[in-house]
Amino acid sequence: MVSLILAPYTGRWFFTHLHDLAIVLLLVLVSALAILDAEPNADGSKITRIGDAVWWSLVTITTVGYGDHHDPHHRTLARLGV
Repeated sequence: MVSLILAPYTGRWFFTHLHDLAIVLLLVLVSALAILDAEPNADGSKITRIGDAVWWSLVTITTVGYGDHHDPHHRTLARLGV
């Protein structure tokens, strides 16, 4: 964020780092689809929709860890995602 603010040409900086954003979004989407596939009928699973899976993926990747959505049986997938 600091390098964006201090960049002499902010617009050009954004477009030169657009591929970084695409990689992060792809990682979030792939991990969300993976957890959604791994948790279809697990007992106690709170991840039942794609929105829940994307939220879980964002929270897990950024290591915020709110705890509102979690995977009770597939913690290994979360560890691999981080």
